[in-house]
Amino acid sequence: MMTEGEVQVNGLSDLGYRAFLLRCWQEATGGHDDEPVWRFGLVQAGHEGSGRGFASLEALMAFLHEELGSVPPAQPK
Repeated sequence: MMTEGEVQVNGLSDLGYRAFLLRCWQEATGGHDDEPVWRFGLVQAGHEGSGRGFASLEALMAFLHEELGSVPPAQPK
């Protein structure tokens, strides 16, 4: 059963579904001993201005863990 304000996306409710655009790029320097380092950008689809940047894979994963850990468990139909 859907609650007020909940939206269906391809049969999935917005409370149990997230879509992100992930951008990954490598900077020539910035890591230990100026080695190349990966950087990440994440934007949640459908949420203007939701972009976030991450200086490491660990920071990106910590954000996703926190973001998705706050999603209530899906209810059986």
